[in-house]
Amino acid sequence: MIDEILSRITPAEGEKQEMNEVCRRLITLVKTELKDLGLDVPVSVYGSVSRDTWLSYDKDIDLFVRFPSKYSKKELEDVVTTVGKKVLTGVEKRFAEHPYVRGEFSGHPVEIVPCYLVEDAKGLLSAVDRTPFHDEFVKSKIGGCEGDVRLFKQFLRGIGCYGAEARVEGYSGYLCELLVIKYGSFEGVLKAASVWSSPTYIDLNEGNGAADFPDDPLIVIDPTDPNRNVASALSQQNYNLLIFAAKEYLKRPVKTFFYPQKRTCSIESLTQLYLRRGTEILQVGFQTPDVIDDILYSQLKKAARFFSKSLETAGFKPVNTGYTVGDKILVAFELENRGLSKARLHLGPYVNTGNEHAFIEKHRNSNKALTQPFIANNRWAVFVERKTPDAMDFLNNFLSTSGLKKKGVPSYIAASIETGFEITVGESIFENNPEFYTQFLDPRFPWEDADV
Repeated sequence: MIDEILSRITPAEGEKQEMNEVCRRLITLVKTELKDLGLDVPVSVYGSVSRDTWLSYDKDIDLFVRFPSKYSKKELEDVVTTVGKKVLTGVEKRFAEHPYVRGEFSGHPVEIVPCYLVEDAKGLLSAVDRTPFHDEFVKSKIGGCEGDVRLFKQFLRGIGCYGAEARVEGYSGYLCELLVIKYGSFEGVLKAASVWSSPTYIDLNEGNGAADFPDDPLIVIDPTDPNRNVASALSQQNYNLLIFAAKEYLKRPVKTFFYPQKRTCSIESLTQLYLRRGTEILQVGFQTPDVIDDILYSQLKKAARFFSKSLETAGFKPVNTGYTVGDKILVAFELENRGLSKARLHLGPYVNTGNEHAFIEKHRNSNKALTQPFIANNRWAVFVERKTPDAMDFLNNFLSTSGLKKKGVPSYIAASIETGFEITVGESIFENNPEFYTQFLDPRFPWEDADV
């Protein structure tokens, strides 16, 4: 099985030759454009292509232009934008610590990234300045384990946690390479991961780590920069997922760990699952903001947590929250109950304290009070009429108010909701998104049986 998977994900010799030729031509063109701008600076391809750990179907090229420190970040941006428009098609500007450009060249997705030419990681002027040192370290240590890196990457893709971007919060390609270097092979990584306990600390330079990372479940000290955790983007969930997947694979190594089956999605079976649960699902839909994925998913996760907490504070009990992103963002809240009682117990100040008189007078004359104020143990209390006992009404009122950003909703999500949103309830929500709701209502690990 392993040999079959390796043959599928390892670039053939012809593919490697074609990749090398494309990189050579790209570098030549970029250097020519730079010279036309009066610049003679190093241009190199780094990343998995340079280190021969790329997957046959993943042909992205990361091209780095290294500038002396005398140039400002604005100058770096202007240069790579100008050059990118000359050599790439479909160019768009992306933003990280400083801008870079993404486009296509000879059928390959390409990123042209500016960075500073520094002597070592101690002199970093931007985060991407480390990349050449990453390249040098991995090449010096990988020692014939390129296939193991490819297997590990495909395994992580299969279980759904490959990539350090905000959408995934998983394991980056560089982290995969370091783990294979540390443990010697794909199987060695899984055997080690199967017995990890949080926090797991790994330092390939044995004791040179200087920084503390108290909130990270996995700490892998960057061998080129002791103050950086290579696994800082990894979520607790995906850390735990790899541990469990490693245990399961070592007990029963099957192909679905690398190539999971697509879940079958029947509207009828989803409806049956939903009715059996006896819960209520509210779906909020709004336009997807035009912003890069890392910002979008970071803000969306915060917004979903914020809305769920607001529902909980209002008395509704969310038991499950999820979202899916397309042209529209759909956020689903599964509640124990959609409706609450009209009466709500409101606790006031402690008895014999300075605020009790104001509390008594306020509620004694209030048309929202369902009872007169009374003493409940050592506090004053009153039953009041709940303003919005229906969860849909509550959510609609909450999202309709102006100033969502000031309330704590992240900026791009707030702006999109303020242009319009729709709340949907009932089984009709399954019709256009059966795959999302299959996993939402019947969560399973990717390597498990796909049938609902």
